[in-house]
Amino acid sequence: MAVIGYMKCKATKTGKIYESDFVHLAVIKDNKITKFQEFFDTYIAGEAFR
Repeated sequence: MAVIGYMKCKATKTGKIYESDFVHLAVIKDNKITKFQEFFDTYIAGEAFR
């Protein structure tokens, strides 16, 4: 299963807002998620926490 989207988050440590597109990939077996991967702009998220 693949999900694409857009997120807007707040870094609680600094109060800064960051935004990014994302992709979630999940493998589902017997109605359970057996593998999950997330892709988004980690650089801007890291900057928001500084």
